[in-house]
Amino acid sequence: MTLPKPVKYFLVALALYVAGVLYFRFGARHPEGWGKSFLISLLFTPVVLLWWWARDSMMDKARRAGERRREARRERRRTQGA
Repeated sequence: MTLPKPVKYFLVALALYVAGVLYFRFGARHPEGWGKSFLISLLFTPVVLLWWWARDSMMDKARRAGERRREARRERRRTQGA
């Protein structure tokens, strides 16, 4: 069963939020209270998702640029060898 993209993105965001709350509540060096953990995670979840999207976007652009460069290189070799 595959999930629609909006549902998938919602579940990823929810999992990230829950992980942040649990980290700030139990895993931090100086644990926060539940209320502070919820608020901090609410602020950091969109930031982390934005960084994730930006990284994926940059990696995709770099991959496409590499493909274009390889194709141009093959074409140059083909024209020089013929």
